[in-house]
Amino acid sequence: MLAFSAYLTTLAPSITLRHWGIDTGELAVSVHRLAIPHPSGYPVYLLLGKLFSLIPVGDIAYRLNLMSAFFAALTVGLVTWAIYLSLASTTMAPRARMGGALVGGAALSFSFTFWSQAVIAEVYALHSFFLALLVLLLLLWRSHWESRHSSRWAALLALALGLGLGNHLTLALAVPGLALFAILAGLNRVPRTRQEIMHAVPSRVVAWATLLFLMGLSPYLLLAYWAQQGTWPSLWDASTPGLLWEHISGGPFQGLLFSFPVTAALSRLSGAIGFALEEFSFVGFALAMAGIWSMGRHDRPLAAYWLTTVGVSLLFAINYPTFDSRVYLLPVFVLLAVALGWGTAEALESAGKLMPPSPSLSSSQPRAGFLLHWGPLVLLLFALPGYIFVTTRPAADLSGERDLYAFAQGALEVLPQDALLLTWGGQETFALWYRQYVEHERTDVMVVDVALWGWFSYQRSLQRHYQDLVPPVGTPEYVQTLLEQHLGKRPVYATATVASQRCELRIAPPTRQYEFRPVPVRVIDANGRCG
Repeated sequence: MLAFSAYLTTLAPSITLRHWGIDTGELAVSVHRLAIPHPSGYPVYLLLGKLFSLIPVGDIAYRLNLMSAFFAALTVGLVTWAIYLSLASTTMAPRARMGGALVGGAALSFSFTFWSQAVIAEVYALHSFFLALLVLLLLLWRSHWESRHSSRWAALLALALGLGLGNHLTLALAVPGLALFAILAGLNRVPRTRQEIMHAVPSRVVAWATLLFLMGLSPYLLLAYWAQQGTWPSLWDASTPGLLWEHISGGPFQGLLFSFPVTAALSRLSGAIGFALEEFSFVGFALAMAGIWSMGRHDRPLAAYWLTTVGVSLLFAINYPTFDSRVYLLPVFVLLAVALGWGTAEALESAGKLMPPSPSLSSSQPRAGFLLHWGPLVLLLFALPGYIFVTTRPAADLSGERDLYAFAQGALEVLPQDALLLTWGGQETFALWYRQYVEHERTDVMVVDVALWGWFSYQRSLQRHYQDLVPPVGTPEYVQTLLEQHLGKRPVYATATVASQRCELRIAPPTRQYEFRPVPVRVIDANGRCG
């Protein structure tokens, strides 16, 4: 509740570009209209978002921001529980285990990247939730390994994995670690005969786990249905099985992975370590390293899972060159919080052994004595998350952020009836779509993103909606042809960003503070040079 309260008071009131939120407008439009967002489509997010969009508070974007806060707070609870449960494999005192769990959970809840995704409409808070859920279910499965109910935990784990992949495919990066944990945790129970195998892993358990995993993935089938509906607006055409598979598998972005040279990747690795220090402070990072050491001594399967998942996630994040690469480190930060909890518990256990016996709370001992004994340690315990909270909150707070919404609102007010507006990138296009197709303002304005004109998928999507108002798919000088079709027939405008990016648009002085400017003439030649 403390984490949720912090998120609620810093929640963005609507769409935003802050905290790597370029897609907040697109996701809000996609949830509201059940259109297809960028790859991989995020069907589980869309379905849950649709439920949250029914809450009668704020606008649609605010309700999705609220969903992020809700699942971020649940993630903190799951991580806290997972830390406490994992420490059960040690001989640490209950107070050390509880202290470690609370500090680890609190440190995660107030770390900057995690908090930043808890206050905007993005998929990463839900992604963190599913990662934490997998860790907890894995530990619960192990704790019930010998019971007749263990198969239920295995089935739930399979369902959670499927649903998590339906939100974000990078949850697959946790699978090698899950497999290694299961192998190492079951070494003392390895079946050696066919009868033992059938008893240890009944076919019905495999069948149920497979069925539930596929059920978790089944929301992807909805993308096929929504694609056939051709719901506008969308940058993406997934109307055929081939296009749909390309979309789900992230085809347009696959070429980005491992496109860095080794030296750049090493530099980004150094940057990732720097981000971790910013998230948890030097003390928190040191406690996390101590926690890994402790985990290796007490719980090797969990340590193997931790090292494998962190290693694979790091490898992906540092080799995927996008502007929001830091959010791809969230799985690393979640697992660092688990390690931090272990390190804190180890420190508390060591401190408890060094301290003299504590006075009891019996009638013969005053309560003040107990507080004086443990009070300083408790204060020291919560100083770390308190420090993280104080240093993070100002940067995470988006409660007064309305710049992007004001941009879209003002821009549409400026434009005359039936204008054609050329935009540059999702930061502009998605915000305008939100005002047009969620709040139903100025749908007469035709918005075309010239930064994406070279993508045939976008051209196909435009043609399905606007038909003969846009050039045929594959037209070489797409923007030039578009201007030829409309100049003199309707008002044509471009954003200032378009003006700075594309030389063929000679821009008149700005009309208002929003810097939307009329495009008086077409001035690009066949070679793409300004004439």
